[in-house]
Formats: sequence, C-alpha cells, structure tokens
Amino acid sequence: NSQPATVACSAGAFDVLRTAGFRPDAVAGHSLGEFSALYAAGCLSREQLCELVCQRAKAMRDSPKAAAGAMAAVIGRNADAIQPVNASVWLANCNSPLQTVITGSCDAVAKESSRLAASGFKVLPLACDGAFHSPHMAPAEQAFAAALERCQFAPPTARFYANATGDVAHECILDLRPLKESSGVMAEDVAKRLMDYGFHAPTLSFPVPNTLMVEPTESESLAELDRFIEAMIAIRGEISRIEHGEWPKDNNPLKHAPHTAAALLGSTWDRPYPRELGAFPLASLKQRKYWPPISRIDNVHGDRHLFCACVPVSAYS
Repeated sequence: NSQPATVACSAGAFDVLRTAGFRPDAVAGHSLGEFSALYAAGCLSREQLCELVCQRAKAMRDSPKAAAGAMAAVIGRNADAIQPVNASVWLANCNSPLQTVITGSCDAVAKESSRLAASGFKVLPLACDGAFHSPHMAPAEQAFAAALERCQFAPPTARFYANATGDVAHECILDLRPLKESSGVMAEDVAKRLMDYGFHAPTLSFPVPNTLMVEPTESESLAELDRFIEAMIAIRGEISRIEHGEWPKDNNPLKHAPHTAAALLGSTWDRPYPRELGAFPLASLKQRKYWPPISRIDNVHGDRHLFCACVPVSAYS
C-alpha cells in the first residue's frame, strides 16, 4: 500500500496548491514521483493515476523475487563512486556525491553493507519490501506494460520533463517500437550495437517492451553525454540505411552487433558493410575502443536454461 499512499499524498498536496491558484510551468518526478508529475501536468485523471499506481504496486509485489529483496543507503564522501563487489547487488540511485542507494537480494545487500561499513561508510537499511531498481523487478514488466498500453494519456497542460518532450529530468524511455516495421530493428539490436560504440547497454524493454530506458543524469560528465548522443545519432543513421534498402533487414551492422575482434579478423567476410564500419563506426573509436569479448547470444535460451555459477552455500559455513 505504500505506493498508492505516497502518490495520494503528493497528488493531494498538488490539489491543495491548485485550489489556491497555483499553476505549474513545468513538472518532473523521479521513479514513482513521475506519476504524480503526470497528474500535475494533466496527462492523467485522478482515477487513471490511482489505477496505474495500484497496477504498478501489484506487479512489483507479485514479482517472484520481490520478497527476497532489500535496499540500503550508503552515506559518506565519494559515496557516488562505490562499486558493489557482489554480483547480486546493484546501484539503484545516486542521490548525491554523498549518498548512493544499493539494491539486491537480502543476503547480498547485508554482506555488501557490512563491507562498505568496514570501509568507513554509514549504511542505513531502507524500509522497503523489494529490490527496486534492479533486475529483481523484471517479472513485473509485462503486467505493468499492459496497463500502460491501455491507458489514454491526455496532452500535458504544463511542460512535462520526460522523453516525450525531448528533455531529460532523470529517466527517459526511448520508444523504438516504430522501427520494427520500418527497418526490422528491435531495441535489443540497438542495445547490442551500442556495445560497439563502447557503451554498456541501457535497461532493455522495461517498463515498456521494445524500448530502452536510459538514466544519463545520475553521474555522467557532459563529455560522456555528448559521446552517447553522438553514438545514438550514428546508429539512427545506420537504421536509415536499412530503411532505404541499402542493407537487408536481417544482414546489417545492428543485427550482427556486437562485433568481436575474432569476427572482424576472420578469413571470410560475407556482410554488406565493411569490417571497419563494424569495428569503428565513429572515427574517435580508433583512439579509444572497447572490444566486446563475445558476439550475439541467444537470450531466450539463457533465460530458460539458468545455471548458477555461485560458490556452494557450504563454502560460507
């Protein structure tokens, strides 16, 4: 009930201000707060707001791993630079240079908290019932995506800082769904191609299938943001070449991404684009290049045939 209660408070506070004559010029929200921002912008009615937030809370609650998750705030100098050593712990939020939130399984977060505390950080467990902002929430994707698809959003009456306006407040969703019909390109293809440009893939297909969610404002420098924008513009140019028939929909740099050194240096090359384009789509990459160690893998097969590479539980006794 915490999500509906939180939104009820923020929406109620806005209604009080609106009754007093307050009219916002622009609105923005972080995570759950974005729903309150949509309400304040006039995109959602009160009924729609309650329905969506309840659906979101239910989807997250029913996620199989939700009950086994935890979060903790890490406070101290350079807290924004910490890197968890446990594979079951992720960075959830970078709130400031002095505070970062970690998320993951209960045991893993507890161990990581102890390690960080021993390093001099103040660690505070958060009162939450899941590992939010982590892969633990992936099973909630389809259920909530369906709710979003059913919802009819009204045009904003105030400037809403989100991907729809081209402005970034914190998170933005890149809607790549129209590209499937025009070029055969899926969000996964763009995510894989970004590896050739030296970027870790953004969040894929969450909360909306065949989209990318990026959070560039948390800790990246202006130079890195410019580099990401340059890469995305170049990838859009590659997609345009597919749309114009220069490359087949099933045989192009995006469908073959990421490009490994082994693939590029092999004795045969039967692709309709030069090896150099696969390796160095931007000239700047010749000076600083990350080489993906493996090429495209079968994600669905991996999801359906899981195996654990962890040390046995007995090793901790």
